[in-house]
Amino acid sequence: MRIGPKTKPANSLSEAERSEVLQIANSTEFRDLSPKQIVPRLADMGQYVASESSMERILDRMAKELTAVQSVARARGSLKKNSLRGLAKFGRGTSRFCEAQ
Repeated sequence: MRIGPKTKPANSLSEAERSEVLQIANSTEFRDLSPKQIVPRLADMGQYVASESSMERILDRMAKELTAVQSVARARGSLKKNSLRGLAKFGRGTSRFCEAQ
């Protein structure tokens, strides 16, 4: 059975960097774009935050966490269908977090 590394990689993103990736990906300018579209646009503006794959991993992880939270809330009956204002479809190339319309 594989256990994996015991230490965190030296080049892994910090919490602040992960937060910046989420903030950028959910901004009105980029919310409808995939990481494969966001990273080159940021590069054109002279800004590098994370690689496409790192951005994809961060967004996928956030999607899984949101799905888990929604499942627990629905199981408890505290979340009704369509009651999540400000939360749009989550996934590659679709809106992520949106401000309440």
